[in-house]
Amino acid sequence: MSSAAPSNPSSSSTPLRPQPQALAHSQSSAPASPIVRGTSSSPPASPSPSPSRITADTALGVLSYSTLCTFATASTVGLIGVAQGNAASAPLVFKSSLNAFPFFFPYFAIRNYIVQPFVLPRKAHANRSARKHVEGTASSSLSGSIVGAFFASYHRGRSVFLKGALTFGFLAGAGQIALNEVLIAYDYLRPGVGSAEDSSTAESASSASTSPSALDLRASVATNTSSDSSSSSSSAAASATAAPTWYQTLKSYSPVQRLSDGEYVSRLSERRREIEAKLEQLKLEVEQVGSEARQLKCAYDEARVRFDSGKRDGACKGHINARLKAAKTETTLLVM
Repeated sequence: MSSAAPSNPSSSSTPLRPQPQALAHSQSSAPASPIVRGTSSSPPASPSPSPSRITADTALGVLSYSTLCTFATASTVGLIGVAQGNAASAPLVFKSSLNAFPFFFPYFAIRNYIVQPFVLPRKAHANRSARKHVEGTASSSLSGSIVGAFFASYHRGRSVFLKGALTFGFLAGAGQIALNEVLIAYDYLRPGVGSAEDSSTAESASSASTSPSALDLRASVATNTSSDSSSSSSSAAASATAAPTWYQTLKSYSPVQRLSDGEYVSRLSERRREIEAKLEQLKLEVEQVGSEARQLKCAYDEARVRFDSGKRDGACKGHINARLKAAKTETTLLVM
């Protein structure tokens, strides 16, 4: 019975393995778009940087925020004084500025250098749009409590330490919430920002809800290649089309600006050329004044010579007149 069975090489017990060339050809010819849609739940290639880290612009931000809040406080006090009919509100505005800056500067310094990076660091969150209303409230309240406690103790004594901490902490938290609402409204009113955020939120939600499926070796290799290319292209497009933030807008109006080495050298060269031009102009003026002084000296010498010669002529004429008078007197005496 066994001899009647046909000899088919494909029915042997040893399975056939695909050749490496065929596997590579199938991997290169596999479509990329279906695989990308099926693996949308893969983790991102490069995580976004933490917003609470200390950067080179932290010091500039502390100084800008402190100056802006001091100016806002002084302006508010001045407007209140004008509204109440107090014409002599200038000393009150000056005193408010002196008291406001020593509070706001350590407040922002502690908040940006200690509380946010180390005590209460802000971590990347998937549903960050829901946290925009209270973002930074805890760090602001804690920083306000620390600075407010010492500020109140310095001005009113140690008995108001706890009261100052609670009061300034509440005011700092309320101010942070109000600022968040203003920024949310500003971002919503800007054209093209709300739609982009909504689309990005929808994409992140859909990618989080998609369950991963089991893929073979060919699908995994094609997925990694396509995900790397798509992540790099999306990051480049996002960095190219990113709109300037409110901090960058505020930074553009600041009198303190960062300069590159080339800009610094060009400004120094321009300043040097201006100074050299002024020196040349001063040299010309000095030479002109020297020539005028030499001319005046020559005129003075000529006048002095003429004066001396005229003086000598006058002395001779006086001597001759005196001799004539003496001779006339002698002649008169002889006649008599």
